[in-house]
Amino acid sequence: MNKPNKKYRDNFYAKKASELNVKSPKDAKQIYEGLKHYTRLIEKYGYDQVQQWFNVLQGKSKDLFGGDK
Repeated sequence: MNKPNKKYRDNFYAKKASELNVKSPKDAKQIYEGLKHYTRLIEKYGYDQVQQWFNVLQGKSKDLFGGDK
């Protein structure tokens, strides 16, 4: 029973790979799933908060005294 689901997923991500202009369905899956989660975070917390978290992860945040890290 899993084989039809696997075939469907494989076809889905192959299609997404062409839409996203990436070479492999594996890359398409990573991008697609990541963007889904990113969108959910924006819907829940707002763009500004998610952008602030992203900047913290990128090392672009300021320390408590306002200086650059």
